Amino acid sequence: MVPAYPFRVKHFVPILVYQPRAFALRPVSDLFLPTVESCMSETTDITQVPTDTLAHQLVVSLEHADVVLEELAALARTGILTSAPTLPAEDKSVALGLGLIRLSYPSDRDRAAADLPDDVSGRNLNDVLTMVRTACSFRYRGWMPTIGKNRVMNGIGGEGGQVSGGGGQVSGGGGQVSGGGGQVSGGGGQVSGGGGGLPSPSDGPMWPRRAASGGHGVRIGVLDTPLVWNPQWGQNVQSLDPSYGDSEPYNSVNEPFSYDVGHANFVTSLVASQAPDANIGVLGTLHPGDASATAWDVACAMVSFLDRDVAILNLSLGCYTEDNQPPLLMQRAIQIMTPRLLVVAAAGNHRQPARPRPFWPAALDDVVAVGAYGPNYEPAPFTPKAPWVDITAPGVDIVSNYFDGLVTVESGKPELFTGYAMWQGTSFAAGLATGEIAARLPVNGDARVVRRTLLSTDYDGILIKGSRAA
Repeated sequence: MVPAYPFRVKHFVPILVYQPRAFALRPVSDLFLPTVESCMSETTDITQVPTDTLAHQLVVSLEHADVVLEELAALARTGILTSAPTLPAEDKSVALGLGLIRLSYPSDRDRAAADLPDDVSGRNLNDVLTMVRTACSFRYRGWMPTIGKNRVMNGIGGEGGQVSGGGGQVSGGGGQVSGGGGQVSGGGGQVSGGGGGLPSPSDGPMWPRRAASGGHGVRIGVLDTPLVWNPQWGQNVQSLDPSYGDSEPYNSVNEPFSYDVGHANFVTSLVASQAPDANIGVLGTLHPGDASATAWDVACAMVSFLDRDVAILNLSLGCYTEDNQPPLLMQRAIQIMTPRLLVVAAAGNHRQPARPRPFWPAALDDVVAVGAYGPNYEPAPFTPKAPWVDITAPGVDIVSNYFDGLVTVESGKPELFTGYAMWQGTSFAAGLATGEIAARLPVNGDARVVRRTLLSTDYDGILIKGSRAA
């Protein structure tokens, strides 16, 4: 098991550059560089995405992939890499303009021969990134290609339901996050301290109350865990997963499921509650066992909504980065999407909301970042107070459609859910905000215009401008 806060110790990495007209490498300086960002940041360790895989992957702009591959081939000739990598067609995303390059290190063979576990520290990856960037800067007088890391992303699940005393471990707080762009999980991951807890069974009804109408003719996309939808909850929601319906229903299985299993149901029901006449499509990209996925998979899924003619995309997921800078994959996806649709993203559930770290992609420009408020419109204790938070919406003690079946919610103890659950978090505030925006959008209207006009002085809805609700 990965430790709760791994790879915090920084280390010295010699920077190497190419000598002119030669492939030999020479050290020119020692810099204090961090290891590859961990997936934990604000959370503890739950992940289905193998960290050792991410430590062997680079993301590169297709426009200059040949330059990067040439530099990597030179590193292979010097023995720094096992072999010269390639970029096959299946690892290219034309929509993103990015490619995924897979690396192999000599230390992989050494560790395998010694029957040692994979090295997930990312030191090799950091070294390779440093060498490629420095070599290109030296060769091309300061110019460097667009290159970065693949990450782990998590969904931002609940902080609600059950509270375990002052500062105990909180499940579902901010989801697991891999540094730098990290893993994004949809279900919520565990958060140490900060209050809150897991989803708890509820008899309903939904809260906030359902709207009578709204969202007619509006298409909404939701990127989350796979949908496990009960048709009795509404006919305006559909799964966009090709395999949806091919397997037996979850509730026909006797084994309990992770509490993340109902994350998409919970979020999507909140969207539909405020925009009951909208058409909502859910793409299950996050792993249903822990609501996590690589940033590459999430970014590719995000841009796929451009072909689905949606006006609004809900992202109740995100990640932190070790240097608090936006991850390349999230930046590129948002840059491509926002001229054509509105992206609404959860602002994250933070242990230090008064001094929060930026949460991506919510903290990017042109994204509607949603925090949460509770009773009396007071900011929820986990919602970030930051200038990049655009609006707040209800996010405490939310009741929504969840799941029918056994769910493991605390210490391995299964509980039976019969439809409803109570949960809290910015994931769910984002779902409500998405529905509210859609409800005020005219047919064939531009959701980006609604964003600019929604919070006028005569607005009387559930959204509050800014990160400080009270």
